[in-house]
Amino acid sequence: MLSAAAALITAQVLLHDMRADARLIAEHRHQVTATTLAPTGDTAGQPLGTAQTRATWTVAADTRTETVKVPSGTPQGTNVPLWVDDDGAVASPPPADTRIAVSAATCGLITLAGTSTVFAGVLLLRRRVLDHRAAAAWESDWERVEPLWSGRTDRPGTGER
Repeated sequence: MLSAAAALITAQVLLHDMRADARLIAEHRHQVTATTLAPTGDTAGQPLGTAQTRATWTVAADTRTETVKVPSGTPQGTNVPLWVDDDGAVASPPPADTRIAVSAATCGLITLAGTSTVFAGVLLLRRRVLDHRAAAAWESDWERVEPLWSGRTDRPGTGER
C-alpha cells in the first residue's frame, strides 16, 4: 500500500510540474510557416525520414533563413511548419500532454517498482531474522525436552545413564 501511495504521489507531482513547465515553454514558442529554398540533400547522419535544407520564414517583420530539418524528399518552395522561439530562432515544439502523462506514469511505475523492491527486501530480511531466532529458541528448548520425550535416559554432558 505504501509503494502504491508513493508511486501515485510521485506521478501526480511530476504531472503537475511537467504541465506547468510545458505551459511556460508554450508561452515562448509558436509555429510559423517556412518555405524551403532548396530540395533536400544528403540524408546521411539524419534520423530516418528526415533531411536538412535551407528555409526562410518571417517573424515580426524580420525574415530569417536557416538550415532546418524537413521530411526527406521535400522539394524546393514547399511550405513546412516550423516551431520558433520569441526571437524567431528554430526551437523544439512544446511537449505534448500525452508525452507528459506517459513520462509521469513511467516515473510513477519506477517508484512503485523501487519502493516495492525495498519493502520486499526489508520484509525478507525481517523474516530471516525471525526464523533464525525461532530456530535458536526451538533448538535450546528441544535440547531439554528431547531426552524425556524420546525415552533416552542418558543426558549428554551430565554423565547420567
